[in-house]
Amino acid sequence: MSNSIAIVGYGYWGKTIHSILERLNFSLSYIFSSNQNNNRLLDAECYDYSSLNDKELMKNISHMFLLTGPSFHNAILKKLYSTYKQNELPYLWVEKPFFIEQISKQNYNHLERVFVDYPYIHQNLNCHFDDFFSSHDAAHFEIGIFSRNLYNRKYPIIFDFAPHVFTLIHLITNKLCLSSFYEISIDIETNNSNNKISPINNCIYSFKVKCMSSNILFSISFGAGTSRNSYITKETEIGINKYHYINPSQKHTLNNKSLKTIELSKLFKNPVNENVLYFINDYSPDRSQINRANLNPLLHRKIYEYSANLFNSFKPLL
Repeated sequence: MSNSIAIVGYGYWGKTIHSILERLNFSLSYIFSSNQNNNRLLDAECYDYSSLNDKELMKNISHMFLLTGPSFHNAILKKLYSTYKQNELPYLWVEKPFFIEQISKQNYNHLERVFVDYPYIHQNLNCHFDDFFSSHDAAHFEIGIFSRNLYNRKYPIIFDFAPHVFTLIHLITNKLCLSSFYEISIDIETNNSNNKISPINNCIYSFKVKCMSSNILFSISFGAGTSRNSYITKETEIGINKYHYINPSQKHTLNNKSLKTIELSKLFKNPVNENVLYFINDYSPDRSQINRANLNPLLHRKIYEYSANLFNSFKPLL
């Protein structure tokens, strides 16, 4: 079957992916959206979300981009998996929370046709960290990743933040080989009174873990809806260096010469058009699952597996 591409959700990311598809000379065949009136001028056939239950229509789709945002993303995917057999689904472009949740439940059969849109690469980042990461002797890293944006996620915030944490650990150690998590704790953010947000998301998660290959200790904290700044601190026998990862919308004044800065977003970005090209070219009946894993450098299963294990470690406190 030739590529027949669908987008589910035609908001900001739906329009962005559509533009990328056009630049890459791929045509968009179907749009599933809550508002067909806005899409009438498009060449693609437009349907509402209920049409995702149409099995005859689904047979025509080879690749589907799930771009509905965090509030509906997992619910739509769960509905698809309850309606269709694995081989009846198109290849699915999904956000990382769904992927991690399936691993945490050991639903590996749900992941055979899934591409995770988490475009982190670090080939070009070493120049930022050569001095900072040059010595791993007796090193203790503290990592804090925080966001002021506390929206109503329909899944645990761990699924959103943990991959960033383990990507940074992988960047520091070059070999992601971690011991079990310990000193696990949850700090409720008392300064945030948003009652609409689940308590499991309106808090700061903290834990420690060691890298077994280099004996580096990591103390980690992450969360949303907080005024805390993101940071990495490295402590060795020689002294302390600090890196602050800054949201580009925030203004900071740096008085300490040992304090260096880089935008956190730069660590986790790859041109989206490259991801789209990977997804459409590498996810097809012509390529086996094993070949896709070798060809697609964006899908590092270890990072997702550690994220799922971290979620299961926090479960008794949730």
